[in-house]
Amino acid sequence: MKLILISDLHLGAAPFHGRHPLKLLQRAIVDIMREHGDADAAILLGDLTETGAVQDYEDLKNALGELSMPVHITLGNHDDRDAFHAVFGGSGFVSSSRVVAAHPCYLVDTLDPGEVGGNLNSGRIEQLEAALAEASSSGFLFMHHPPIRTFVPAYDRDGLVGRNSLEAVLARHAGKLKALFFGHCH
Repeated sequence: MKLILISDLHLGAAPFHGRHPLKLLQRAIVDIMREHGDADAAILLGDLTETGAVQDYEDLKNALGELSMPVHITLGNHDDRDAFHAVFGGSGFVSSSRVVAAHPCYLVDTLDPGEVGGNLNSGRIEQLEAALAEASSSGFLFMHHPPIRTFVPAYDRDGLVGRNSLEAVLARHAGKLKALFFGHCH
């Protein structure tokens, strides 16, 4: 299985040292297609935009249209769920369970509006547990916020609400995950 992981795009952010986030994404997509066009999926780990503006999600959708592989997305603290849904469709949490190259992949939306830290409450941890309980093979978990202590004060100060619940779920379903991936720490 080959996955492309993309995190913390912050589309719409002011250029930094002459680098514009959308242009960097477009260049990355050209490289992905040239070097990794055979990937099974691209997974975006949140902070897709800087401020959650609809135009930034429209730019993202247009840019992602250049990828030949399926794209799976979840949100981070800089995102806006309503604006995301206005462009990409759907409603509610941007969490999903997918099968990629015969492996279960669980994407969990950790966005907690107005907060820097993430949140697994409001049914998200229960949804993940139900998916893990149904799984017949081990897979991969993707989220924006780190579910572990990073030892970086700026990230650990605003942690993930529900981290202990996640640890308990993973203990109950030992062997159901091969790896866990997260963004936020850039």
